Amino acid sequence: MTIAQFMKKTGATKKQYVEKWLEAGLIPGARLVDGVWDIPESARRPYRSRCGVNAKASTICTAMVNACLQRQHIMAATFPQLDQTEFDAYIAQLAAADLITLRQADGVTYYDSTAKSRAMEGEKWQKLQKFVVQCLGEVAKGAAYGVAKACLDKIA
Repeated sequence: MTIAQFMKKTGATKKQYVEKWLEAGLIPGARLVDGVWDIPESARRPYRSRCGVNAKASTICTAMVNACLQRQHIMAATFPQLDQTEFDAYIAQLAAADLITLRQADGVTYYDSTAKSRAMEGEKWQKLQKFVVQCLGEVAKGAAYGVAKACLDKIA
């Protein structure tokens, strides 16, 4: 799709913003062909994280869920304080908590909201953050219980 089509689809209002996103590689799968950008049909507007360099894990996780709720694209570059491995670990935790799901389209991995996270759609940041932290805590408790039970079963 063209830049104009992408702008219409995503609600982007300034061509210069889209061009900057493309040049920065924030729209995966887009490629320059004979001087014209070819953007995949599945492409999403990139999420602009406002997480500072010293952001807490709960803030980063909440931002990731928020991006999925807004149907915007996230990647390691969205969060400059994370490298790819750390980004992947956050994604795995959020997927294990059933807050996001991964999907492939046009050779790009997209992250979508789930029914569980969509229950928080439209809520204020603080309420969403509390929900995300609670869900991640439940997953951690379940994992700790499973490990402890396995160890005790092995001893018995």
